[in-house]
Amino acid sequence: MSRRTQLIKHLFGGGDEVKRKMSKGIAQVILEDMITLYREYYMASGAGILVFNMDKPGQSRYITMADLLADKAVAEEMCDEETAAFLSSAANIVEKEEDNNTAVIMLVESGCTNLQIHVVELEEAADAIEEIAENAPRII
Repeated sequence: MSRRTQLIKHLFGGGDEVKRKMSKGIAQVILEDMITLYREYYMASGAGILVFNMDKPGQSRYITMADLLADKAVAEEMCDEETAAFLSSAANIVEKEEDNNTAVIMLVESGCTNLQIHVVELEEAADAIEEIAENAPRII
């Protein structure tokens, strides 16, 4: 079973219609909160990326474009090509999405060995959650 299917089963497949609707609502509220938090940071600090540390939530933070570029320069000085390339890619995504109505969110898991960058638009994400929740019984 794929990781995606396992997550869908865990979130939406363990109960009846009422539980599925509750799970869908909770997922949408969490997503809305993430986007609101991103927008508040964006307005206060400028373009950047909201980083959620899934293992240590207290270490989650907002990284501005200037910080991304400074960290990239440090990685290059240390000859850490993999980190420099990742930070360069992150900076390119932030720059590309700067004027769009989206949130740039990075999820960090497994002691920083699993980094994922997501560009989130609320309406599209809400539609995706709706579709997954509705189709969960057929997926699992």
